[in-house]
Amino acid sequence: MGLIIRRPQFIEDLRNVWDFIARDSERHADAFVLELEKRYLMLSEKPFLGVQRFPNYPGMRMFPFRKYIIIYDPLPDGSGIELIRLLHAARDYHRYFDD
Repeated sequence: MGLIIRRPQFIEDLRNVWDFIARDSERHADAFVLELEKRYLMLSEKPFLGVQRFPNYPGMRMFPFRKYIIIYDPLPDGSGIELIRLLHAARDYHRYFDD
């Protein structure tokens, strides 16, 4: 397993998603988080798997997960990832990273 660093904003995004799903079912919210963790564990082992879509941040990558996008940076030595944001795919995610 690769190293996983979670930025505070990623943790807040995840809490917000959990809260949203839990309005209908805490069980489904917990299952979402468990499945998401499996996905970013996989990314930590293959950090260059995601696509680059941020011209101002050349290392930053994104990877789809259900209706969401995991935005992350591979660690410089390839030993893992830094999770940056978890955003709904329908959002204009570029606006969060435009200078």
